[in-house]
Amino acid sequence: MKKLVIYLMAEPETPELAKAAVDGGADIVELGFPFSDPLADGPVVRHAAERALSRGMRTKQCLEVLAQTHALVPGTPLVPMTY
Repeated sequence: MKKLVIYLMAEPETPELAKAAVDGGADIVELGFPFSDPLADGPVVRHAAERALSRGMRTKQCLEVLAQTHALVPGTPLVPMTY
């Protein structure tokens, strides 16, 4: 069985983006916790992490985003991605 998995960096608007993705057919949401030196990631994920960090996203805020996302899409598996 095929599944559509999307990746979103944890930011304040992520819960709503995840809901839109699930409404559009996503089966699983990976939620990235930003890291200051993501060496193994490509330029898009690196830029997203830098942006999230510059907007104040830290572990506590990421966990809050995870909880808010779960509340909006309770039946969808969420996979926190951390370093």
